[in-house]
Amino acid sequence: MNEARFLRALHSVTHRGPDDFAFSLTELSADWELWLGHRRLSILDLRASGRQPMLYSTPAQEYAIIFNGEIYNHNSLRTELQTKVQFQSETDTEVLLVGLAQQGTAYLEQLNGMWAFAFLDKQQKKLLLSRDRLGKKPLYCYRSSEDLIVFASELKPFRELGLPLSLDDEALAFYHWLGYIPASKTIYKEISKVPAASFCEIDLNASCYKISQPQLFWDPIAAYGTRFTGSYNEAIDHFLHLLDDATALRSVADVPVGVFLSGGIDSSLVVASLAAQQKSSVKAFTVAFSDQDFDESAIAKDTCAKLGFDLELLQLASADFERQFKILTTHYDEPFADSSQIPILAISEIAKSKVTVILTGDGGDEVFLGYPRFAFPERFWKYRQAVARLPGLGGLLGSVMGARAAQPLMRALVKSTGSNPNNLDAKITRFLEVLRSRTKSEIYDAIVAVTPKRFLSQADQALLQGHSFEEQVRAWYPSYAWDALNERSPLEKIAALDLVSYMRDDVLVKVDRGTMAYSVEARSPLLDWRIVAFGLSLPLSYKVREGQCKALLRSALERRVPGKLSRLAKRGFGVPLPNSLPAGMTMASRWNAYVEKAWREKYA
Repeated sequence: MNEARFLRALHSVTHRGPDDFAFSLTELSADWELWLGHRRLSILDLRASGRQPMLYSTPAQEYAIIFNGEIYNHNSLRTELQTKVQFQSETDTEVLLVGLAQQGTAYLEQLNGMWAFAFLDKQQKKLLLSRDRLGKKPLYCYRSSEDLIVFASELKPFRELGLPLSLDDEALAFYHWLGYIPASKTIYKEISKVPAASFCEIDLNASCYKISQPQLFWDPIAAYGTRFTGSYNEAIDHFLHLLDDATALRSVADVPVGVFLSGGIDSSLVVASLAAQQKSSVKAFTVAFSDQDFDESAIAKDTCAKLGFDLELLQLASADFERQFKILTTHYDEPFADSSQIPILAISEIAKSKVTVILTGDGGDEVFLGYPRFAFPERFWKYRQAVARLPGLGGLLGSVMGARAAQPLMRALVKSTGSNPNNLDAKITRFLEVLRSRTKSEIYDAIVAVTPKRFLSQADQALLQGHSFEEQVRAWYPSYAWDALNERSPLEKIAALDLVSYMRDDVLVKVDRGTMAYSVEARSPLLDWRIVAFGLSLPLSYKVREGQCKALLRSALERRVPGKLSRLAKRGFGVPLPNSLPAGMTMASRWNAYVEKAWREKYA
């Protein structure tokens, strides 16, 4: 490794930290040299004292850290540590560094935040890597035979270093099926993700490095084994208490803070929490689309008017989307086909001129059962049984429902299930796949698939080995306490799968890459781990009431913003896609192919 090569790799992620950078070279022994580099997005303590790599020394030991993210409870943690330590900065980085030096990996359980970090114990010649509980911040790791290990926040640095990389066909098969690459996999065989809520240790004491298996420090599924025993009103009280504290912690910054407000329940709860705490310095942003199927700005305006909150309207023109289409693969290093990545990119680019930190409403659906699809397997099981009793009906329905004249009927049917009628073609395809399904597991497979398995290539089908989505997720996280779901409802079991797959590997990837592409840090109060654990502990009747999903959040919002807002149906965050997409069954599968083609042209 030489300095010029290292700096090229470091500067490939300048967008994640445009304000400052530094690096260090440590010769640990005759066998090992360690390069640590960091690009800084300055949010707390904007002085040079916040620069990384950051060092901490005692008479006997020397430590260093590079860290991406935020430790939201750093002030309370600082209070506990400062009786023994004279801090040199006001950063959360220094609190994390000192805490790890004094308490080791046990300190991770005290952290409330989002993080990916590398922590060096110079005397022990050991390097600790870790990611936060939900996996909000990315951390990739490349391993050669025995003499090179590289870690970074994105895949760009690995390419800049010229490392030998080869496509992972199994990862591509998952992408073709789901629209994202899940769990520890990446598009490259040689690079893996450090799992969320875990840490691993790299021992550099010998001429060959030793890396430990990732060890969990938190299991989200275990929270299903606990039970909240209070009343429904007590649950609302406790939720609002947790939300207000989570929002207050995430509003702390030495730079301007804003909040993305859609017309939905989750982001409205965040804004309502800010208003309740009189956080008038936080600016609310909403997006106006010309296509009324996607526009929720009128609802957002009404919400802010009731709360006395300032709202800034971000007008997005077709040129804004077209610009993001052209540079999509620059922002997302591997094939990733959630089309709402486009509006995330577009609004982040505009919001950057106003703020550096943005609060979002992500997390409410997976924890509090907000997606109508969670109820689909049970709801459609009776339809599947009817089809089984009438051979040939599935094919007949396919012909009828695929006809143009049947579109109004299908739209009405989709709406009757509580689902947004946007992207109707994809929903029709999924509905027909549901009718062909033979088990409840196959029904959910049809719902989560971008491309149904039977339409995948034979090579992809062979790589997926016929496993259901549930079997795959459980195999990715074999040490999780899956038995905690035994006494839970089918809806909660499906939501648990989504929490550790779709949310981690799609939603959070989309938000992190989209906002950081324009040097904006996204913070999600509803994904405070305390709220997640509390939400998973609730009885089903607190989350689904009178046929309405996400009941507790609706009731909490009704307390703070009375009116129709708490009764609105779930809407997706989408955008009209280009007309020039490749041929395919649905808009989703066509977008999937478009993204892969663009990625291959740039990188493969």
